[in-house]
Amino acid sequence: MLQLIISEDFFFSMMPAYIMKKPHLTIYKDLFEQKGPLLYVIHALAYKISNTSFAGVYVFEAAAMFISMLFAYKTARLFVSKPLSLSVAVLFAVTAVNTNSFCFGDSAEEFSLPFLMILIYCAVFYFKDSENNKLKWYVFLLNGFFAGCVLMIKFTVLGFWFGWMAAISIHTLFVKKNVKETFKNAFVFLGGMAIPLAAFSVYFWAKGGLKEFFETYFFFNLFFYSDEKKTLFETLKNFVMCFVNSYFRNRGAFTVSALGCLLAVFVKPIAEKNVVSK
Repeated sequence: MLQLIISEDFFFSMMPAYIMKKPHLTIYKDLFEQKGPLLYVIHALAYKISNTSFAGVYVFEAAAMFISMLFAYKTARLFVSKPLSLSVAVLFAVTAVNTNSFCFGDSAEEFSLPFLMILIYCAVFYFKDSENNKLKWYVFLLNGFFAGCVLMIKFTVLGFWFGWMAAISIHTLFVKKNVKETFKNAFVFLGGMAIPLAAFSVYFWAKGGLKEFFETYFFFNLFFYSDEKKTLFETLKNFVMCFVNSYFRNRGAFTVSALGCLLAVFVKPIAEKNVVSK
C-alpha cells in the first residue's frame, strides 16, 4: 500500500482531481511544469472551445498551419508566379507535418512555426534586394514580440531569431555602414521581445510565483536535463550526433531546406549579389 501511494502513477492519477478541487493552483509554484506558460494559455483557450475532445487544440493547430502556409506562399511570391507559390505552400505543409516535431501532434514547434515563417519572410524580403530594401522599425518590434512569444512557448527554439537579427545587423553595420541603425534595430527587437516576458513576469509576481517561474522554466530546463560535466570535445561530438540523428528523422525537411539554401546562394535571379548578403 505504501509503495502504491508513493509511486509516480498514483501521484499523477490523483492530479486531475486535486486540480479540480483547487482551481487557483499556479503552474511552477504549485504544480511542477517545464513547458512555457504561453503554451498553457493556448490550451486554456482551446479548452474553452472544447473541454471533452481534441477539437479546441485542433482549431489552434489548423490556424497555426494556415498562417505558416500563408507566409510560405508570400515568401515564394517574392520570386515566382502565384500558381507556383501555391505549390510551394503545399510542399511546405507536407514537409512540415512529416517532421519528427509533428509526429505526435500538439507540440510546441507547431505553435512556434507561424512566428518562424513570418521571420523567414522578412529575412528573404530584406536580402532579396538588400541594397534598396529596408525593414521598418515596427518590423523589428513585431518580430521581437514574436521571439518573446516563442520564448514563452519553448525557448530552445529561439536560435533562428538571434541568427536573423545577427545577419541583418552584420549587413547594416559592415555593408551599409550605419552604426546608429544597427543599434536602434537591435534595441527595438529586444524591446519587443521583453513584452511577453514582462507580461508573464507580472502575472507570476502577482501570484507569488515569480521565483519559481524563473527557477523551473529557465534554470531547470537549462541545467537539469543532464548532470554530466562534458568537455568541449564531448559537447561538440554530442552536437554532431544530434544533428546526424535529426537528419535521419527529418530527411525530407533537410533535403528541401538544403535545396532552398543552394538556390538562395547560387541560382539567379534568387541569389543575392552581395557576398555578405549571401
